[in-house]
Parts: sequence; C-alpha cells; structure tokens
Amino acid sequence: WMNTKNKIDELRSKIDDYDDKILDLLVKRFELSDKIGSIKQNSNSEILDTDREKQIINRLVNKFSTIDKEHIKSIFIQIFNVSKLIQEKKK
Repeated sequence: WMNTKNKIDELRSKIDDYDDKILDLLVKRFELSDKIGSIKQNSNSEILDTDREKQIINRLVNKFSTIDKEHIKSIFIQIFNVSKLIQEKKK
C-alpha cells in the first residue's frame, strides 16, 4: 500500500510540474492574444475568427493523433474563450 501511495505521489508531483509549465505557456499565449487584440482594435477588425480557430484545431489534431479530436477541441475552445475575453478588453 505504501509503495502504491508513494508512486501516486511521485506521479502527481510530475503532473504538478507539467501543470505549471502548461499555465506558463498559456500566459505567454494570452500575452500574444493581447497584442493581437490591440492590432484588431486599431484596424477595427472582428475579435471572433472561427476560420482561425478551426485551422488551429485541425493542425493540432493532425499533429497529435494520439489525442481524440473532441478532447483537443474541448481544451482549445476554453483557451479561445479566454483569448477572446482578453481581446475584448481592448475595446
């Protein structure tokens, strides 16, 4: 039992490390989104770009075929939503 708990704790610690890295990368992604929002505001462009969102999902699905398309889509819809909120604050 103790060996199992230790192994789970060790794996959870690795997950924590990955979570930190994921969030760090998301912060960087959202900073870029913020810059895009400024450009869109200055050019009176629409925030929503469904073609771009589909393009991103399709690229990722093709690149990471071990992950189900619906899972990738679910994750990135949330990322897109945060990005749009950041860009809308520019208006």
